[in-house]
Amino acid sequence: MSLSAVKLGLVGTRTDVVGRITAEIQRQKRLCLAEVFSPCLRAGQETAKSIALVHSPSLDGLLKRTAGLIVAEIGWMGVEPMVRAAGLRRPVLILSSVFPHLTAGQLQRLQHFAELTGTLFMPELTCRWARSTVRVRELTAVQLRGIRQIELETTCEPGSLEELMIFDWCRNVIQSECLLVDADRKQNQTRIQFWRKQRDGEPVTAVIHRKPPSSDSSTSVFPLANCRLICQSGEIRITSENSLTWRLQDEEEQVESLQLDRTGEDLMYDLFGRRLVGGLVPVPDMRDVLLAQAMRVAREQSETEGRPVPPISSW
Repeated sequence: MSLSAVKLGLVGTRTDVVGRITAEIQRQKRLCLAEVFSPCLRAGQETAKSIALVHSPSLDGLLKRTAGLIVAEIGWMGVEPMVRAAGLRRPVLILSSVFPHLTAGQLQRLQHFAELTGTLFMPELTCRWARSTVRVRELTAVQLRGIRQIELETTCEPGSLEELMIFDWCRNVIQSECLLVDADRKQNQTRIQFWRKQRDGEPVTAVIHRKPPSSDSSTSVFPLANCRLICQSGEIRITSENSLTWRLQDEEEQVESLQLDRTGEDLMYDLFGRRLVGGLVPVPDMRDVLLAQAMRVAREQSETEGRPVPPISSW
């Protein structure tokens, strides 16, 4: 551990989550996980002991002794850990496991506090940092140029966390805000138009086809594992989180394994660490979560009303 590593506090006690966070933080030279808090005193003590960290009986005390916060669970506390962190201007990394427990009103409240206090609330938007996504961004910036259309088959359920991640991912790789969402429940298809235009003036689109999950599927599937991106100068096919194929027009297909590239988690914690020490690297904030949620609300409304619906921002 570096003597100059930034001390972080953790809110959460689930063994699998805490173990994964601890392992990732140990790989970061800039960061040091120092204290653990839980509203359940016994759970907090047991978790801290199991990973050899200091247990803090007080959230306010933890925030005063650390420079940043990772929130993995909220339970009955709701947005209170993030709000208190904002009061002390402590940057917060909010893991994706928290999102299903936050209402639209609570998300808006977090964005309000972030803007009011100038505090970073960085959400874990997992698909953004996947190895295949990083490579897609490189390819579309240079060899293949801009994206014309995305075609994605997924088994994620409507309203799920995975759907939220897919909507955010589309915005991120297209680098444009959503214009219209047109969902057809009978066809299990959602067509999204973006403000960004192609060369012919038509909007860039993403078409999401939902398929029923396989009956023998026992493990989680990468949401983008069956995705095709049609670009100005060729196309990309994402085959897994760690692999893709791509080709230029009229040229042979290139197969790439990304297994040796840095993981999405490593990249996320590295970016958070850079912001903690004053770096100006771009990272997502709660506005990105709200925009993805607005796309999901528009998808639900479009299915109900049978017409294209623009997403309505709500902050």
